[in-house]
Amino acid sequence: MDSSKCPLDLPEGTDCWINSILDGKSLDEISLPRDRVSSCVKCPYFKESVQRSMGRRSSDLLMSQAVSRLLSILSDYNAELSGMATDLHHKIEKLTVLKTVAEAFLKAANLKDCLWVFLTGVTAGEAYGFNRAAVFLVNQPRRALEGQLGIGHVRLEDFKDTWDSIKKSRLTFQEMIRRIIDQPDLPENHLTELVRKIYIPLTPQFGLLPKAVLERRSFTVPELTEEHITDRQMLSVFGGRPCAIVPIISRDSALGVVVVDNPVTGADISQEDISMLETLSYLAASKINNLILNNQLEVRVAELEHVYNLLQDNQEYLLETERLVEAGKLATTIAHEIKTPLVTIGGYSRRALKAFERGDNITRDLQILVEEIARLEWITSGVLDYSKKRTLNLRNVNLNSIINETLEIVQGKLTYGNIDVVLQLSESELIVKADKDRLKQVLFNLLDNAIQAMPDGGTLTVSTGTDGGYEWFKIVDSGCGMSQKTIDKLFQPFFTTRSSGVGLGLPVSQRIVADHGGYLEVSSELEHGSVFTVNLPVHRQEMKG
Repeated sequence: MDSSKCPLDLPEGTDCWINSILDGKSLDEISLPRDRVSSCVKCPYFKESVQRSMGRRSSDLLMSQAVSRLLSILSDYNAELSGMATDLHHKIEKLTVLKTVAEAFLKAANLKDCLWVFLTGVTAGEAYGFNRAAVFLVNQPRRALEGQLGIGHVRLEDFKDTWDSIKKSRLTFQEMIRRIIDQPDLPENHLTELVRKIYIPLTPQFGLLPKAVLERRSFTVPELTEEHITDRQMLSVFGGRPCAIVPIISRDSALGVVVVDNPVTGADISQEDISMLETLSYLAASKINNLILNNQLEVRVAELEHVYNLLQDNQEYLLETERLVEAGKLATTIAHEIKTPLVTIGGYSRRALKAFERGDNITRDLQILVEEIARLEWITSGVLDYSKKRTLNLRNVNLNSIINETLEIVQGKLTYGNIDVVLQLSESELIVKADKDRLKQVLFNLLDNAIQAMPDGGTLTVSTGTDGGYEWFKIVDSGCGMSQKTIDKLFQPFFTTRSSGVGLGLPVSQRIVADHGGYLEVSSELEHGSVFTVNLPVHRQEMKG
């Protein structure tokens, strides 16, 4: 048999294996490509050789038919393997696309870049190869789908120019993705401009896009019509053609949809295409969700910064307004408080003047005048202490030492009032940064209140200690105690339960403690006494001087 008669188009240097055997070569010497078996089985020369080998003996007939059958099976198996290899190669290509896109998602700095990468994977010829794609994301506050980005063209004639440009530049899919990451300010296209004008309420009656989000499933339609989409701009771009709508799902929530079609090639959209697109969408969803949350966080931070700047700009105004309101309340209270002594002074002054003209004794009248004037001076002094912000002379002072010094000064009052003092001071030095004189004023006020609460004598307990970031001292009396209603009013200017009190001691004390960065606490129980606790910030440095 002449090898030139072989109907197969053999590569150069390759002999027909049938001729080679007939020429005396062994099978080991012959290179038989696997993909040529099925063609050789159908070769007329091979069939002719098989027919000639059939003898009349049954064994010859059996071997001949067995060889033909085995070669036929081998041919079918080879075809199946070839198909599987093609499918495997196709899947490897898609996995490579997914790997490239996944790596690009990690590098995407913002939502726009992420969507560019996503749609490039959807439309690139080396990737999923759809002619056109657009992304719509859910705006949760507005409960609607809003167009974000489109890749492709509105006019079919524009596709050819773009595809020719890509072919001439010989851009690979990896290079396209790299360009998105390296050159974030890519020019807008007409499709994106139209897509961004599309706004679809997130309710089923507005078509398949919101339905895909709400039901979290994909849809394919042979021809997109008003039955599927109610938005006219959407129909003007994607209407009248086969179309697929795939949700972008992150865990249990749908972030949006991707819409694809093939207006140029007219290629069908198979279920396999949908499955691959769902895989890519799911891969993109996690990154899109993170970027959406990041954008929301940035917006909130910007809003907070704006509010903070407004507060800073208006801080002086707010403080001034607060001071004016407080001053107005204070002026009303002062007017009420000084009215009584002023009336008394006026009345007794006129009375003393007439008595003096008659030559009567005016000593008693003058004594009352002096007492009322002293009361006015006390009120004025208290108001100044409360309303005027004084500069503190801060120094490192020992809290225990201040308490001992103050108790020595009021020892006479304590003895006269039949009050026993119990000291429970901390063994370690408690150092605070404070104005010593102002802190003593707080102690005087609290001790005076405790003495007044025990008119028949009692026990006064003074203790100090440390709790977290504060040093504290506590004044406990065994007096009459107070109701909750009284406690609620304690720090209101001019509120007092004593007939001779002005009602500024505790408000002034609270203001002094606050100026030191601390706070004053009070608790009380009727017939069981009261507890006042002053907490001052810890200062760990050693005392100087």
